[in-house]
Amino acid sequence: EVSCKLLRANGWKVDRAKVMFTDILDYRSSHKLHELIKSVIGSQLVLDPNDPAWRPAISDAGVRKVLGFVPCRRIGFTLTGQLVEYWAIANLFPADLQKHCIHDEILRWWHFHLESGLLGSLLGARHFNSALRGSVVIFDLLGLSSRHMNTHVLRLLHQLFEIGQKKYPESLSKVFVLNSPSLFYAIWRII
Repeated sequence: EVSCKLLRANGWKVDRAKVMFTDILDYRSSHKLHELIKSVIGSQLVLDPNDPAWRPAISDAGVRKVLGFVPCRRIGFTLTGQLVEYWAIANLFPADLQKHCIHDEILRWWHFHLESGLLGSLLGARHFNSALRGSVVIFDLLGLSSRHMNTHVLRLLHQLFEIGQKKYPESLSKVFVLNSPSLFYAIWRII
């Protein structure tokens, strides 16, 4: 499955897919991602397909702190087992995130978010007896305003999205954008 995703992400060019695979393994090793889930939630499930409201207890103080400032939650699965994630941008206050959380905590949260998303996708595919597919993400941009134009946070978002694209290829299947004001298009070009 991983080989197919890497090949698809690289236009079916084997040499490029091999380079990407090596780069991903090096990145995972340097950030100790193989230990991350266990260090953040222990042996708990990341999600429960039978109970969309269930959340694991977060034992990592930095990840728990960032979670308090990030308006994102996983709301369940599609009928084909795809993980569904909802972002309520009206509840994002970039200045507060920047004031209370350091870069390393945000990066660790993002890695946890991506890793737990992969595990959640595996759980969903298994539970619904379906092929493994990427997640479905819903961005509700109601409330997007000039407060979200914080330069530091936009740079950080760019970095986080780049990690998602380069280190977790094909993990995202669909993105839905709701309530998008014209300001969104200006921000999206920057990110």
